[in-house]
Amino acid sequence: MELPDDPRPPVAVSVVAPAAASGAPDALPPAVAFRSVTTYDVDDQVAALDGWEQRYHQLSPGSFVGEIDQGSVGESFRFFFEHSNRRVAQFVAGPEGRHTFALLRCDKGDARVGDRRLGGDCLLAAPPRQAFDVELPEDATIDALSVGSDELLSYAEIVIDDEGRREAGFDQISLRSNPLASLFRGFCEQVRSACADPALVDLHPQTRHAMRSAAISNILFIISSQRGRGAGGFVVADRRYRLVQQARDLLEADVPTVYTVADLCRALGVSRRTLQYCFEDVLQINPIAYIRAMRLNAVRRELRQAMPGETCVADIAARHGFWHLSHFSADYRRMFGELPSATLARSTRH
Repeated sequence: MELPDDPRPPVAVSVVAPAAASGAPDALPPAVAFRSVTTYDVDDQVAALDGWEQRYHQLSPGSFVGEIDQGSVGESFRFFFEHSNRRVAQFVAGPEGRHTFALLRCDKGDARVGDRRLGGDCLLAAPPRQAFDVELPEDATIDALSVGSDELLSYAEIVIDDEGRREAGFDQISLRSNPLASLFRGFCEQVRSACADPALVDLHPQTRHAMRSAAISNILFIISSQRGRGAGGFVVADRRYRLVQQARDLLEADVPTVYTVADLCRALGVSRRTLQYCFEDVLQINPIAYIRAMRLNAVRRELRQAMPGETCVADIAARHGFWHLSHFSADYRRMFGELPSATLARSTRH
């Protein structure tokens, strides 16, 4: 028996932004803008977040619900707040010309960034266009501020010495468990509430400048406070992480190859036991379960883009290596909370 049609819209959006000046032929972008989005699929979550190059994969079973609040204050200062109820693997590259600082809040498990795994709250700093991969547990939240690199570095030259700037990791990804996380989180909440209030959206230029300056000051204070605490960046991953990355690159490659565990072992020149140890150590999941999750996510993407009536669920499943349809349907429903036919019926091309 199939589930009834899901009444939820793919994306629910609430927007608050100032009106453009009346009669202006080439109106400038809004000085302050804010948008709140609720999503029901990881790909919609990706599409809702502006200015980032990213891919998401759902790893834990159940219907996905995500929330994003995002906004901007002028051209050089942006912020976003992201929450998802499922365990998600994220492959992310930050926006051009901006440094990004994000607080990862994880109450139901550890976060993993690259080859490092941390519990509780941790602060991530990333330079422009730097790619990194993150895995977040269920019900994790990201509070992020993105500031113009020129403005940040100019300010840092005034308030932090050369040694401090090197330790801050402005030129590489850095990750640290930070006792001042509550300060960063509190400031992010202040920014969000100010920009989400329609009565405060049309802020004066002086107010916008003060908000940007306060953001940079808070970021630099938090970073400089960690000097001497052994906080540092990560650049070179160990062998286990590199092996897992090579395996994931093969699984992500845009070719019609369906990899099994044996195929990965053969391609990477390692034993099955080595591959299993590496996956369980780095990703906290065995390679069989990870491969199945990636294939299920790939099927879901195709179903959401397919034309109902012209596409057969079985054909798409078969292209991704699922040969036992009843087992596939059960796995799909367990992962996404609905049957594949229900996803196809709500296709974006329907």
